[in-house]
Formats: sequence, C-alpha cells, structure tokens
Amino acid sequence: MEGWRDRLDVVYNAEPTDYSSKAIGKWKEKGYEYVAGSWSEVRSFKDIEKVTILIVRLGEKIDDLKLDLFPSLKVLISAATGITHLDIDALTARGIRLISLRGQEEFLKTIPSTAELTWALLLNIYRKLPEALADVANGNWNRDLFKGLQLRGKSMGIVGMGRIGSIVAGYASSFGMQVRYYDPGVNNNDYVKAKSLEELVLNTDVITLHFHPDPENVALINSKLIRLMTKDTVILNTSRGEIVDEDALWNALKENRLAAYGADVICHEMADKNDSVIWRNRNHRRIYLSPHIGGASYDAMWNCELFTQDLFFKDVDMC
Repeated sequence: MEGWRDRLDVVYNAEPTDYSSKAIGKWKEKGYEYVAGSWSEVRSFKDIEKVTILIVRLGEKIDDLKLDLFPSLKVLISAATGITHLDIDALTARGIRLISLRGQEEFLKTIPSTAELTWALLLNIYRKLPEALADVANGNWNRDLFKGLQLRGKSMGIVGMGRIGSIVAGYASSFGMQVRYYDPGVNNNDYVKAKSLEELVLNTDVITLHFHPDPENVALINSKLIRLMTKDTVILNTSRGEIVDEDALWNALKENRLAAYGADVICHEMADKNDSVIWRNRNHRRIYLSPHIGGASYDAMWNCELFTQDLFFKDVDMC
C-alpha cells in the first residue's frame, strides 16, 4: 500500500450500527476521517473521491457494482470469517486489499459466539423452547405439550473440527454426549474420528456443520447423506446455507425423515431469500431459523472490529 496516503483518507463505514466506539476513536487518533454512512447514502456522499477504506459487514454483496461507487478505494475491511459476500475476483482486479478474519485462527479462538449460538439452537430444538415460550405468552401453562429430550447419552457428529467445531465438541462432552467428527485435515485425539461422512452420519442423533463454503463443499450435505440419517436426526448449520442441498433437506423434513433443521443461514441470503426453500418454509414445525446472528454479539463484534483495524494499521506501518 506504499505511497497512497498523500491526503486525508476517508474511512467509510457502510454498515455502522453499533460499530466499536474504540475503533472509531482510533481512526480519528490516527488521522483518518471516519464516516458512519449507509448503502442508501453512498451516491450522495460529497467526499466519495476521498474514500480509500471501506468497512462492511454482511448486509450487501460486494461486487463490481458496489465497488464502482468508490473510485479511490484501496482497502476493504470485513470483520467476518466467511467471504461469500465478497467478489474476490473484483477486488483482485482492482488491486483492493482485503482485510478479514479468514485464517486468523489464534484470535478467533477467543470468539465463541457462533459456537454458543449453535448450542442454543440445539437446546431450543431438544427442549421445544420456542413453542413453550410462545404458548405461555398466549396465557397457557401446560407442561405436557412440550416434553423434550435430554442431551446426555446422545451422539453428536461434527463436520469440520476447526475452531468452532472444537468448541462445540467441548460443549457436547460437558453435556455427556458421545462425540465423533469428520475432518480430513484434522487429527484430534480427544474425540473419535470417522473415516468418512457416510460413517459419521450413520445412527447419529445430531449432525452439526462447521466448515467453509468453498466450491468443493457446496451441497456437501446432499440427498445421499441425508438418506443415511434416521428420522430422529437433527442437523445444525451455523456455517453457510450453500453447504447443504436445501431441496434434499426440505424433502426429508416434510416427509418426516429428519427430526429438525436448526440453522443460522440459508442459501441465497445475499441475493433473493425467496430462492431458498428453507426460507420459504421457515414456519414449518421442524425448521428453527435465525437471521445469521452467530457472530452478532456486541462484545464479539467489537473485538473483531478492533482486531481487523489493528491488521490494517500493521499493514500501513510496514509500508
């Protein structure tokens, strides 16, 4: 990034709600002009030519059309591990430096919020909490309608034994569950490693997904795998919607061949949600869906925003 700081640079935050106040102070302390903007106001922003740093979350797909709005852009900062909301080819072609959390494994070990949400989804499903809470809110008090299951003694299969998968495995062990995992790139001696996905899903009560939506992983959880699961199997997905064949999943759910699907993500969430069969059937009794809030805890987001900001300043200091 050598030589591009020859004037007052503008840091434009297109999604600034609850952005770290410490990070804002540090931008100003370092001599940058910080602007809390929005996607709807970009075209009317008078100093758009001065914007060299753009901050985004997951609200919009960042493609050529979005990048055309920022003619002087040099750096894009997104405090997220997934990058499916970013057109990497477009960024590369324009020479725009991307700063994200992808690959920052040591730091990310301190951020358990997505793992915690995974566990919350599981508890909600097994104990029927959404239904019970709604029924009580309607003035009823009938415990017999909401008998659930305990987790102790159940089996969990973890697909992807990286940071989040490892944290979830720890939770499962604490609850007395039997834990196995499948991850060709990991050997974790604390848990039993399955030789294949097919072996992992056989007779497993809970399948939880924690891997990146790289091209080879799209629809990795497909109809063939789902047919190996039992009618009591719960699938959890707090990674990305695209790693599941939603059509195959929906067919299994509506035909009572799966117990439930708990997810924080859907296919096409950055485009048209109605293209997702899970979204269209979100009120089905076997679907438990949250709006991609895995990383959306205040303290986790603030820590991630400060960390990506520090990565940026390290780059600047090296130039």
